Amino acid sequence: MSITEKLSDFVATLSLDDLPPEVLHAAKKCILDTIGCGIAGTTTAEGLAVISGTGRLDEGKSATIWGHGSRMSVANAALVNGVAAHALELDDWWGNLHAGSVVIPSVMAVAELEGSTGEEILTSVVVGYEIAARISLGGGIDTHYVRGWHPTGTCGTFGAAAATGKLLRLDKKRLSWALGLAGTYTGGIWAFLADGAMSKRLHPGKAAHSGILASYLAKQGFTGPTKILEADFGGFYATYVPGSYDLNCVTDNLGKNFAILENHFKLYPSCASTHGAIEAAIELRKHFSIDEMERAIVRVSDVVEKLCGGKEIRTTLDAQMSIPYAVSAVFLSRQASLSEYSLEAIHGKRVREIIRKVDVVGDSKTEGTTTSVEVTTKKGDSYQTTIEEPKGGPKNPLSLDEIRRKFFGLAVPVVGDAKAESILNEVENLENRQNVRELCGNLARS
Repeated sequence: MSITEKLSDFVATLSLDDLPPEVLHAAKKCILDTIGCGIAGTTTAEGLAVISGTGRLDEGKSATIWGHGSRMSVANAALVNGVAAHALELDDWWGNLHAGSVVIPSVMAVAELEGSTGEEILTSVVVGYEIAARISLGGGIDTHYVRGWHPTGTCGTFGAAAATGKLLRLDKKRLSWALGLAGTYTGGIWAFLADGAMSKRLHPGKAAHSGILASYLAKQGFTGPTKILEADFGGFYATYVPGSYDLNCVTDNLGKNFAILENHFKLYPSCASTHGAIEAAIELRKHFSIDEMERAIVRVSDVVEKLCGGKEIRTTLDAQMSIPYAVSAVFLSRQASLSEYSLEAIHGKRVREIIRKVDVVGDSKTEGTTTSVEVTTKKGDSYQTTIEEPKGGPKNPLSLDEIRRKFFGLAVPVVGDAKAESILNEVENLENRQNVRELCGNLARS
């Protein structure tokens, strides 16, 4: 079998009984976290724009727009909810992609149309995360990034196709077609860094939309390339990361190790690569007053410096992708909440004065999320700390109670206490639900 066919076989044959309890627990945390982000995200400029723009092209009523009163066709609802889930930069992540904001909107939209069970949703979410993560890993986490591709858009499409194909109960052949179609219609590039554009938010939504389309086409017999990953000419890896991929990574220990257990959840509304700097800044700020600060140096990996070293802050996205801004905002307010990333905050005179004193240095010996921050004062004092893994990763996880608090903080202002409580109960008992349409209905604002 081709690599694509091996993945299709895994997706087709996996059942809920194959999943360890900790995998199901992780899937529920991912669903709850992503839904909370999506509900709150519909109130953002990006969320409102995509609802309005997509709504002009769509008169469907099949699926719920989270945190909003409208409904759209399945594919467009997934697009909108995917954009909204990513709009606040609070959605979960693994390696170099945001699987949740792709997989979960696509699964929930299809499940609402098809009347799927909670068991089917949980299994589909697990396979969606798994396929997206494995395809991303095969392309090299840093290599794919450095070439300018955003894996949430490129690899996420495969995850959406696998997850929705599982929900549609496609056989192995049609699943391989769905993955092939997803791979031939995937994209997402980092050009948004140049001017802080909203296009980054579009990537998970478009990946969800494309994955759904791929699955429904495959169901009707529309064929896709069954060697989409490994084809020498025009294959995903040969095209997106030529000469830099490892096919063995894609299928090693498939069905034994689950990527969803390595997922990271966010406490701070910014790129995950800034979180180490945020936590270091929170700690260091205890030791000096802001008027005493002379300079701050942040040491990170070369890749992180490339992505998050910018100081030109024009938009919210610029701020979310900037370590100098994150450190400066924390030095001012001693926290990194949604308030610190408001338009009023990012254009504040004081924070811009501090940004000029914060420099980011790339270090080829630094790996992953490891971040060191050193502050020197006008008196010559020096304070330094290193964060190996910020709060939220598997080595320093968020508890279920912390995920719940985050969810309520995002959902209650939009849908109210009663609906938020109902959503939490539905998700935490999802394996016992025979039809998830009640849950989906609660995701809408009254």
